[in-house]
Amino acid sequence: EALCGKLKNDHRVKFFATPAELGHAVTQSLSRQASPVVEARPIPAILPYLCDRSSQEEKLTDLIDQASSRPGRPVVFIVHGEETEAHDKFLERLQLVTLPYVLSGQVQQTGVKLYRLEWPADRLAAGEIKRRLQRSLSKELLNSPNTNAEQLNSILSQNPGPIAIHSHILTETWEQQNLAAIDSFLQFWQEWPELAVGQQLFSFHFIKYQLSGKKFRALNKQIREALESYDLTRFDQVTAGILPELIGASRLDAENWARGQAVTQFCDADALVSAVGKLYEDWAAANKSKEMVRIPTELLAPKLKELMSRVQYAAGGIS
Repeated sequence: EALCGKLKNDHRVKFFATPAELGHAVTQSLSRQASPVVEARPIPAILPYLCDRSSQEEKLTDLIDQASSRPGRPVVFIVHGEETEAHDKFLERLQLVTLPYVLSGQVQQTGVKLYRLEWPADRLAAGEIKRRLQRSLSKELLNSPNTNAEQLNSILSQNPGPIAIHSHILTETWEQQNLAAIDSFLQFWQEWPELAVGQQLFSFHFIKYQLSGKKFRALNKQIREALESYDLTRFDQVTAGILPELIGASRLDAENWARGQAVTQFCDADALVSAVGKLYEDWAAANKSKEMVRIPTELLAPKLKELMSRVQYAAGGIS
């Protein structure tokens, strides 16, 4: 009886006075049969920030390969670039993408643990900077100010996976500390205790170039010149390197990113590459650029995210 009732209600013949009335009825019927709207898969927040950085990854990979021949010591990196180059997002990339890729299967289960090493802003002697750094790391790990390096290293060694410790300075820090802002970082890790068997410890020292005013531009020039001629061989108890400067992505960098597997699982590659090309053409015209256009990362990433959203597949549109 229930089936008969349903057939009578759903499949009975109806008569319509006008074509408009028929059209309305057909639309209603189709809407009842249509599948519910499925929202597109969310785009990972880090994805637009994965554009380029290939030269930095090449250098980092080479240094980690070198370090494999001398286990038991930290591997330290100096990262530098203008304040528009999204330093914190590069750190996130290191943690979530670059180090897991370079270290291969070693971090699949554990991930990379981050700790912050707070750099002092004042004009200080090298010995005082070291004392402040050790106190900062002690506070980060134990919420206690007076743990020595051996105890700190013992605590770090208990982590099952790699550890990345990051510190950050600005152009104005260099104005106060000059070369001590680099020397003290390297000396801190030079004197670090021997690592435990299997322990992996990486440290990244970020130098952010502030851009406002002639004074900062002159200081930025000093820092770049100092890094270019810096003698890392003085620090023989670490594997150390200076990564290439973080700069904005070129059009080719951005188009290569748009063709990459990480992006094409979310978006139509052809449409995105075309949109990226148009973005760079418009940028060049607006800025009257005569040289290769490079868009600062903090400006480029939001635009790439917007372009992705325009050409994004619906959920289930591609596997």
